[in-house]
Amino acid sequence: MRALVTFSMISVLSAVALASEDAEVSGALSLLQVRATHHVDRSGIGCVVEVETSEREHAGTSTGASIQLQNNIPGHPFHGAWSTARNFPRNIAEGQVLVKNLVAPARPTGLRINAGGNNAWGYTKVSLVCQGETIFVLEGDDNYSGDSRFWVDGNQEAPATQEYQIPETNPPECVVEVETSTREHGGTATGARAQLQVGGVWTAPLNFPLNIAEGETVATTEFVSARPSALKIAAGGSNAWGYTRLSVTCDGESVLTLNGDEEYGASARFWVDGNQEAPETQEYGIPAATTTTPVQDEASAVGDPHIITSSGRSYDLVKLHKHSQ
Repeated sequence: MRALVTFSMISVLSAVALASEDAEVSGALSLLQVRATHHVDRSGIGCVVEVETSEREHAGTSTGASIQLQNNIPGHPFHGAWSTARNFPRNIAEGQVLVKNLVAPARPTGLRINAGGNNAWGYTKVSLVCQGETIFVLEGDDNYSGDSRFWVDGNQEAPATQEYQIPETNPPECVVEVETSTREHGGTATGARAQLQVGGVWTAPLNFPLNIAEGETVATTEFVSARPSALKIAAGGSNAWGYTRLSVTCDGESVLTLNGDEEYGASARFWVDGNQEAPETQEYGIPAATTTTPVQDEASAVGDPHIITSSGRSYDLVKLHKHSQ
């Protein structure tokens, strides 16, 4: 009888999920199907997927797309399975940002984007936030091709589906902070932008305020998929901006700090200007993470294995052992 009731409930849920045009209702019912099938006593978690459409020509689409998350239910047959596809609108314009709310049984392990039809869709950024935490960020902007990781197409060269693995650890949150120069005209009325380079790709520009006073410190924050390798500062318009300190801090770790104070000029490294002598953009390399080999006591691999050296002094372990008896 219990098996019959369970089967009936699954059938009803399946029918309702298929008939429902409300994507959120369908997602919630899919979660109920998982629980009904495997008696998973878990509360679902709320997730938000955000996808930014590329501004390249033909990046928009008139046949839509869909999103799926890979289930993470250890010990159950649905572990690793993909959730029901959730549809984005059919008509998506270049540069349009799409947001979709989803319910997952637990922190997902993968994200999949599917073409909705024969019209390609290109995008530049994908992010996933679950329970208020950003757990996945990926940025890129490439040309349409069969090797692209940021295009989907249902009938031509680009893949019909793109799959992305979600790491077990959250992406780092990086803060870019800039201290404006106190020199005359160091401030700006046309703002500025910052970008971080990750995996050879520049993130979308992060805007500072339009009006920045001399001596003012401004900051902006971005989640990135990995440790950045470079910082770019760009003028926001025709008004120059001079600064004396740059810093990038990722998850509390300082990865870049630069200080300087110089006159405005073509060779200046701490000024940007959109229409005159100083460069419009400045790029600064971020050193790779240094791995330090821990200093450890040397237990002689050649010679007497009982002798160790520590802090410049040698100790005979056999003698120490006898002395302590």
